[in-house]
Amino acid sequence: MAAVAAATRWQLLLVLSAAGLGVTLAPQPPNILLLLMDDMGWGDLGVYGEPSRETPNLDQMAAEGMLFPNFYAANPLCSPSRAALLTGRLPIRTGFYTSNGHARNAYTPQEVVGGIPDSEHLLPELLRTAGYASKIVGKWHLGHRPQFHPLKHGFDEWFGSPNCHFGPYDNKARPNIPVYRDWEMVGRYYEEFPINLRTGEANLTEIYVQEALDFIKGQQAARRPFFLYWAVDATHAPVYASRPFLGSSQRGRYGDAVREIDAGIGRVLRLLQDLGVAENTFVFFTSDNGAALISAPKQELDLTTAAPGHLPGEPSPGVVNLNLRPDSGWSFISTTVSVPQNSSSPTSDGPGREPGGQTCPEGGSNGPFLCGKQTTFEGGMREPAIAWWPGRIPAGQVSHQLGSIMDLFTTSLSVAGLEPPSDRAIDGLDLLPAMLQGRLMDRPIFYYRGNTLMAVTLGQYKAHFWTWTNSWEEFRQGVDFCPGQNISGVTTHTQEEHTKLPLIFHLGRDPGERYPLSVASTEYLDALHRITSVVQQHQETLVPGQPQLNVCNQAVMAAAQHSRSGPLRARPSPLRPVRAPAPSHRAAAQSRPAREGRKNARGCGGETGGPRPRAWPCPPSCAGAEPPSPPGPAPHADARLPSAEPAPRVRDTCGATMADPELQLVARRIRSFPDFPIPGVLFRLSWKSRETPWNLDRRWWLWMICWPLVGPCAQPVNCSASCRPRC
Repeated sequence: MAAVAAATRWQLLLVLSAAGLGVTLAPQPPNILLLLMDDMGWGDLGVYGEPSRETPNLDQMAAEGMLFPNFYAANPLCSPSRAALLTGRLPIRTGFYTSNGHARNAYTPQEVVGGIPDSEHLLPELLRTAGYASKIVGKWHLGHRPQFHPLKHGFDEWFGSPNCHFGPYDNKARPNIPVYRDWEMVGRYYEEFPINLRTGEANLTEIYVQEALDFIKGQQAARRPFFLYWAVDATHAPVYASRPFLGSSQRGRYGDAVREIDAGIGRVLRLLQDLGVAENTFVFFTSDNGAALISAPKQELDLTTAAPGHLPGEPSPGVVNLNLRPDSGWSFISTTVSVPQNSSSPTSDGPGREPGGQTCPEGGSNGPFLCGKQTTFEGGMREPAIAWWPGRIPAGQVSHQLGSIMDLFTTSLSVAGLEPPSDRAIDGLDLLPAMLQGRLMDRPIFYYRGNTLMAVTLGQYKAHFWTWTNSWEEFRQGVDFCPGQNISGVTTHTQEEHTKLPLIFHLGRDPGERYPLSVASTEYLDALHRITSVVQQHQETLVPGQPQLNVCNQAVMAAAQHSRSGPLRARPSPLRPVRAPAPSHRAAAQSRPAREGRKNARGCGGETGGPRPRAWPCPPSCAGAEPPSPPGPAPHADARLPSAEPAPRVRDTCGATMADPELQLVARRIRSFPDFPIPGVLFRLSWKSRETPWNLDRRWWLWMICWPLVGPCAQPVNCSASCRPRC
């Protein structure tokens, strides 16, 4: 009721004024513009110390607004972080995670049929009650099925795509990703919207800028407050830029993309000023996760490098000069940001190279922080962030407030005069007190990776309960989330548990997370006590949402199973909750060694990350993308500190979730006679008559496909999770 009352205050004042009751005409509610980048790193802006300083418009925006150097994504991957922005809630609450593995990243490519649940209140839905017109430009990434369409979740207009610009695919089984205008598909990437992978040329950013300009002009002409969510993806590999910007950067193709985005944002901000609505428009710039260092091998950035004409250690114009001495803490020499005087100073070693000669063709920079996208180290989740509201937010200020992308939900509602929903947990804070009055609020930052709480930051201290970069198998294939950053015991390629004695870093003295505090020190014990209290309180109130990213369609399995059974045809299937299987009488004791439990959970498709009843050796083919050697979680019945109980499983459209009692019966029969084939008729007779012939046929074939993989597992498992490499 409070939200409704606040939403109608503007309309009520207008009615009273029109009725001649002497009430002053209310001003138009502030416009809201959120600029969300894709895979842009903390160190990619000149104002954050990028040596070539090729972002003059964003640097100017910071000089006229407020910089947030301690701002975080809600997840190290795009889809969950975007869901958190629009809901103000952790992805673990909204279901934007997978329980098909411990600490497993997941998002919404074409193969995943899950998406944003109808039960979630998205920002545009709430702003609509206050009379706002809303538009999304660019990447949606919260589901590609019709029920997840942005216009069904509060947006009035959309121009963009439900997914990234991967491709080209150019085949019927996996068509190129579509581009939409509202409800109508207007083309596809690499077809009507060409992207030249050889040269990196594409006009998408130019189109997205024009869409933003046209929307702002239209809403201003209609005198209607607007919410514009501008989510461009040019800095996501494969990066692209239009012809005028190709070759213009000293940082290669990625730098070209950044320069074009910077120029586009400059055009948008100038339009707001030209229309006279800049002082009535709240603008916030940030990114969905850290830079993808996998796309920029061996990239290193020295933020202590002086700009031309300045001595090392001397503040350079337009740069927040960082004092990185180990004994001084992570501090700023100045609390103000100056306007850049030279935004094109040649400080790199040539096109496509960072200082020191490190090639960076496709990825950005995370500054002094460890690792990048897909990890819960600082480089994976700390983001560039700038707030801009002329006349309201003091110019040239730096806020040391710990911020989160979820705060944009609550802050935007506050700008519009609305309250967040009171019927659910909201993790985002209202940052207006920090922006307008400089007030700092104490709050934790939770680092989730999939269904696992990996780390927590409170104040200057960060505690890691689990550490992991990526698997040994991926690493041996050249996939490295932390290129050139090998820290013993920290950047591990196996999932290392630290729940009893977390690794704690002081991010002020050690932003690179290289030197954990001594566990015997008073400082460690004090930080551990305070962080443990916060985590326990968080877990007591945490209700995980139904996992949306477990669910895949047949396309995921088609490639993996083609050699065994030929391609599988995708068919729609309703998602229904299933009953959890009864505990097996052969369940192992909870004290089974952690490594054994981890191997079973990872290798045999452990959907909940829990222990398997027997320590069967899982063949490499069953382990999917993970090798048999790296361990997964160490499951425990007491749900120790960082563990969150996953939500109930859902039926998977690429195979039956092995939880139905009838299927368990068949599994027991097969395991009783493993050397004899089971006729299909026996399998079909074990199902209830309500099952359709197609479902029977589908499950029979899937069972025959998956039996060589899941046969060693003593408890029913998710067949699809075992048969496919990854979702």
